Amino acid sequence: MSLPVFQATIVNDSGDIIPSAVVTVLDEITGLGLTIYSDRAGTVPLGTNGVFTAGTDGFAQFFAPAGNYRVKAEQAASGFEKTWNFVPLVGEAAFVDTGTGAGQVPTNADLPTFGTAATANVQTSPTDNTAGRLMAVGAFGLGLSTGLNSSADLNTYLVSGQYSVQSASPNNPAGNAILTVGVRNNTNVTQFLEATIDSLGIYRRTLSAGTWSAWQRTDPQAFGLGGFGQVLSDIDAATNGTHFSFVTGTTSGDIPYPSGSGFQYARGATRKTQIAFKDGSSPGGCVSIRNYSGTWSDWQRIDPQAFGLGTGIENNPAFIGDVETINTTAFQRLSQISSNIPVVDDGFITSKYRGANNISLTIEYDNGELWRKTKDGTWSAWQPVYTGANYQPETAAGIGVVRRMQNQSGGSIVNGATVAGSSLRHIETNASGSIVTGVPSSGSYKAVSNQTVDNGNIAEFVRTA
Repeated sequence: MSLPVFQATIVNDSGDIIPSAVVTVLDEITGLGLTIYSDRAGTVPLGTNGVFTAGTDGFAQFFAPAGNYRVKAEQAASGFEKTWNFVPLVGEAAFVDTGTGAGQVPTNADLPTFGTAATANVQTSPTDNTAGRLMAVGAFGLGLSTGLNSSADLNTYLVSGQYSVQSASPNNPAGNAILTVGVRNNTNVTQFLEATIDSLGIYRRTLSAGTWSAWQRTDPQAFGLGGFGQVLSDIDAATNGTHFSFVTGTTSGDIPYPSGSGFQYARGATRKTQIAFKDGSSPGGCVSIRNYSGTWSDWQRIDPQAFGLGTGIENNPAFIGDVETINTTAFQRLSQISSNIPVVDDGFITSKYRGANNISLTIEYDNGELWRKTKDGTWSAWQPVYTGANYQPETAAGIGVVRRMQNQSGGSIVNGATVAGSSLRHIETNASGSIVTGVPSSGSYKAVSNQTVDNGNIAEFVRTA
């Protein structure tokens, strides 16, 4: 490199030499200081940022690239100050002829026609995004057999491209991964991170107005699809989103089953639904549901077995609470320790629920008794439908014994004897329970000839006078 030179003896207007003047050299276009040299080869810098001291004989000399300069000389002791503007420094080409011959400088007309790329500079690095630079193979991670490898903070990746990042990189949600960056402008950036191990997934986040969002996992496995679902550390603090997941013995929170899988549907931060599926047996196949609206509701079983339908009712836990608190339509086992039951015994309870004020309960006890009560605003008393007090089991002959009859007005016949208020005055039965004779009162009905046929079945009634 051969640099042009500036040299002059600093004198005042009277021609007096100004010894040891301080000389400042600035670029005339930018007004900034620059590096100047004391040799033509440009190997020995002179002064600092374009400022140097002239000799005691007033002589000042410096070398610099071709261009226009502003040179200022001043001496504090004498108050001397002088500035030269637009001082040209020209290169060797200024002193040679134009043309295409040896030692000549070609003009534009002498040059071949080139495209704009011929005059553009190539990137200084794979991430050089200076406007107008030419991209080389590997620019921004494209076309390489090995990605642009870095352990830098992922928050600093703000240039479009594809990068290979390390597990130790700050703000990396996974392990070693490929990072793809998309840029809309300086304050709107999107990053996609694909872990190089399948189980670590794919993540996405955005930069908006200078703030990075949290990483969000977007691969199917993050939602329990196409592989094993994610293990929840705290079921109550499950992240927003719709996904399949499962719990283990280490999962905290209100877990309906010690181990199993589940599904979560989220409509927003304060609107969520969780459905849990129980693995294994005793009983297996259980399904429960709960909702979140600021707080989580209680878990409620919704599988058929919870209502006594299908197989496995023998494995279902028996109901042991207050039967008047049942608020579902279901078939359930009933424990004798339950409250508000008519008989202290085990059995089965059927509930029909139409609303908080319209409920019907039926209990079938292990001893064969059948009881029923209803709620129509308030609970009725238990009514016996079938008990040992109002029916007698069939005899060996298959014929039951009449134990009690009651007419509409409240009169009864007990073991064939009438009591007050009965419109039937007399009924006789034989040892097999067949009606032998019956004498009705006036206006009531009687069997034809007052006799029964076919083992006590009354064949016909006629109204008496």
